[in-house]
Amino acid sequence: MSTTLLVILSLAALLVGPMLALVWSRGRAWRAVIDGLSLSLVGGICFLVVFPHAIEVAGPIGFIAIIPGMLMPGWAHRLGEHWERTFVYAGMALLAVHAAIDGAALTLPSTSMGVAVIAHRLPMGLAVYSAASRTAAGQRAGFTAVGILIASTLVGVAIGEPMSGIGGPIGHGAFEGFVGGLLLHIVFEHAPVFPAPEHPDLLGQGPRPDRHRSDRDHGHHHPSARQAARIGGNRWSATGAFLGMLIVAGLIASQSDDPHAHHAGVSFMETLWTLTLNTAPWLLGAYLLATAAHRFSGAPIPLSAAGNPLLQGFRGVYFGVPQPLCASGVIPMAERQLVGGSTPSAVTAFLVAAPSVGLPAFVLSAGLLGGSITFIRFGALVAIALLAGLLVQRLQAGDRDRDTPQLHPASTWHRSAGFGLGELVDHTLPWVVLGILMGGLGVVTLPGLQMASWPPVVQIPVFTLLSAPLFVSATGVTPTLVALLDHGLSPGAAAAMLLAGPALNLPVITLLHRHFGSIASWMVAVLVLGGAMIMGGVVEALHWVPSPLVQSAPDNVLHPVSVIILVLLAARSTLRQGARGVLAQIIEPIEEWDMSEEEAHHEVEDQKHPLAGSQNPDQP
Repeated sequence: MSTTLLVILSLAALLVGPMLALVWSRGRAWRAVIDGLSLSLVGGICFLVVFPHAIEVAGPIGFIAIIPGMLMPGWAHRLGEHWERTFVYAGMALLAVHAAIDGAALTLPSTSMGVAVIAHRLPMGLAVYSAASRTAAGQRAGFTAVGILIASTLVGVAIGEPMSGIGGPIGHGAFEGFVGGLLLHIVFEHAPVFPAPEHPDLLGQGPRPDRHRSDRDHGHHHPSARQAARIGGNRWSATGAFLGMLIVAGLIASQSDDPHAHHAGVSFMETLWTLTLNTAPWLLGAYLLATAAHRFSGAPIPLSAAGNPLLQGFRGVYFGVPQPLCASGVIPMAERQLVGGSTPSAVTAFLVAAPSVGLPAFVLSAGLLGGSITFIRFGALVAIALLAGLLVQRLQAGDRDRDTPQLHPASTWHRSAGFGLGELVDHTLPWVVLGILMGGLGVVTLPGLQMASWPPVVQIPVFTLLSAPLFVSATGVTPTLVALLDHGLSPGAAAAMLLAGPALNLPVITLLHRHFGSIASWMVAVLVLGGAMIMGGVVEALHWVPSPLVQSAPDNVLHPVSVIILVLLAARSTLRQGARGVLAQIIEPIEEWDMSEEEAHHEVEDQKHPLAGSQNPDQP
């Protein structure tokens, strides 16, 4: 596709949303379709095409360049929040720079990058038009703002080609990675395409009577990603997402005919496919096993029941087994338990163990990494969780004995299937997909870092400390580590990351600090990190050698059939939640980790007194 055609389509994409808003201002279905389409197109192209190529061309520098690109829109948004009086001008200037970068990216010799830019501009034009049209100038201001974006794009196109040779291949790859990261803000944005007149607060442009409240309360008045998706209709959002996936698949299939196609992309896609084939049967088996366990399990032990601290810690670990939680998703649950009166030992053990003790994580670890490393990992995790609970309990003056709301297991296969093949799929499958993608990117990145030459005594502490700030799921990170083990990561470092990544992150430390004090938070952090490093050293001493799963794809029929079943479950989950709802399984728990105690109390009350019914967002 020629650069001229890409430029014309990108300019037209900026006008699609405003024109539809002009003639069909209250339409919600088309907004949901645009949102789902742009989300899957931009996310798919960036992760499957742009990022691998940037890393291949520029090496680790290409990977590093992705990070500031992803962070820049968030920095610009915070700038606008702190200087609201100048936000209109500063924000428009930043958007103009953003549009110029998009224009420069259109001159790159990559059709996929051009398609990602066009997809990114569909919601961008609508969001900018809607925000600007809420001023006193109305629609004139909206189209003026879009006109500025168009002019900036043309400027970017004019300077893009002469600048494309600056820095050589490394500069080219770094720029490509930066632009890809910049485009991803559409994926991580709350709801950039729902600024309909009846929902002004979705862009933060509605009336703000609570202006005197703190920044902490500010986020409380913006709807979540799931709420935003429901406004447009989850099925319409899913329809757009499916259409975007088909376009991405077509682009990848035609890549072999592209003269600028890169050989590393083939290796990257082969890694993804092999990881998917090896993961699918174990993951599907975990869902079926969770369904059966949910059907026959007894009532859970109350988390705040009386008993010595060690028994309370065991209850905290046990309470986390049936919970489909990621590393950051435990935070709202722990807040609710604290408000309900759970003991410090139980809550601390729950925080450390819950993200890793679920059935999907256990089964996937046993299938991909082997039984020995799995039992070492889970044994060390439970021991560290219990010890952390005991230490925190000793630092607290008193205990709590109020009851907390409990999960009630289903009594029918239908309801159990709704949990194992519905709720559990909703919560864990997005993390597994992300883990497989990160595994593929890691395979492309590690050769440039010469990871195989790093001794385990260096890898173990480096990767343990690196994994601590991350929001990872034990289920999702397992395929990533399987891929990295085949390309230079030491078994001890992988084992340490499997423990430290899900068990410890910044929100967990902050929650412990807020409720139990700084000494307790530091003690738990040192205990988890130290325990992970010791476990990594034990694994190295045992000379555990993982199976080379990524180097050879299985050839039996069970694996592709399992992939097909998981794809159908994923499609059903997307139709049920919408594209934003699926993404919220990863993003939204991170945004909710700083829930105040008062907000947690309200959630507890909501669970005690649920609404009699809820309206289906896809129905009129």
